Amino acid sequence: MKRIDGAVRILVVGLLVALVLAGCGGGDDSVTPPDPSSLENWDFPADTSKFALTMIAPDTAVIGEQFDVDLVVYNARQLFGAAARVRYERDRVRIENVILGPVLGSTRNTLGVAFVDSAQGQVEVASTLRAGAPIQDRVSGVLCRLRCRGLRSGRVRFRVDGDITLRNATGDDIAAGIRREEGATEIRP
Repeated sequence: MKRIDGAVRILVVGLLVALVLAGCGGGDDSVTPPDPSSLENWDFPADTSKFALTMIAPDTAVIGEQFDVDLVVYNARQLFGAAARVRYERDRVRIENVILGPVLGSTRNTLGVAFVDSAQGQVEVASTLRAGAPIQDRVSGVLCRLRCRGLRSGRVRFRVDGDITLRNATGDDIAAGIRREEGATEIRP
């Protein structure tokens, strides 16, 4: 189990490094997806007093229906890239899609990757700015949205697990002191 955990961590870190390097290219010949803000409502509860990575989940959901859970970064200074692992109870919920959020700005300026491991009940997500993209002094926003479907009734916890990677443009880790806040949804028949 530890060996798989280490392999997944190496894969995610490797992908994050590859994304950063891919963003360093000078050309703009890549195909750009539409800005997610035009496709999704990215509102989240505002809070200027905390430095946290928070799971925002609805209080209740119904078996068989979709619901969204957002992973929100609050008040990160000079954020250039982020990576995190989210754990959930796989016997009660299925992750159908992971949508990278606009925490770093427009999708034209970001690169990201998400990996759902439904056998382990976890999602790995990483996002970074492209080289030369503008960096905000302090940022709060949605890192990713988990599009879920309830499978069985009961309480489902969503929590940030393992190492959190938050980096500034010089590669320094800025995650020290970040608070992790889990979310939970009651799945009902």
